[in-house]
Amino acid sequence: MSSHLTEAKIELVHGSYRRCMLSDYFLSLFYENFLGKSEEIASMFRNTNMSRQHLVLAKSIADLVSFAEGKPSACKEMKDLAKQHDQDHLNITSPMYQQWIIAFLETVREIDQHWSPEIQSAWIEVLTIGINYMLEHHRVPTKFDPPRMSPGL
Repeated sequence: MSSHLTEAKIELVHGSYRRCMLSDYFLSLFYENFLGKSEEIASMFRNTNMSRQHLVLAKSIADLVSFAEGKPSACKEMKDLAKQHDQDHLNITSPMYQQWIIAFLETVREIDQHWSPEIQSAWIEVLTIGINYMLEHHRVPTKFDPPRMSPGL
C-alpha cells in the first residue's frame, strides 16, 4: 500500500466499487461518459466488442485498486496493463487518463448512493497510483496530474 494511502481510503474505494458493480448499467454508463469526452477517444473504441470491454474494465479497476494496496499479485497485472497502454501499443496519453478518471468519477457519482467528497478523494488517490505507474512505463515517461475537481464533482 502506498505510504499515504490509508486503510480507511481503501475501504471507501472497496465499498464504492461493490455498490457500483451491483448496478446493471455501471460499466455501460462509464463507457457512455468516457466515449463522450472526445472524438479521439470514441474512435479508439469503434471496432471494440463492448461486452468484452466491460469485463476488461471491471478487472482493470480491480487491478488498479489491488496495485494501490500493494498486493504482489497486482504487480504483474499492472505491468501487462502498462504495456498494453504504452506508446508502442494503444498510446494512451496523460490527457486521456485525465478524461478516463473524470468519466469514471462522474459514473461512480451517479451510481454510488453513498457518494461523498471523501469517496471522490479516495478514488482519485487510488487510481492515480496505477496511472502514474502506467505512464512511467511509456518510452518517454510522463507524470500524471490528477484532475482538480470540486468535492461535488
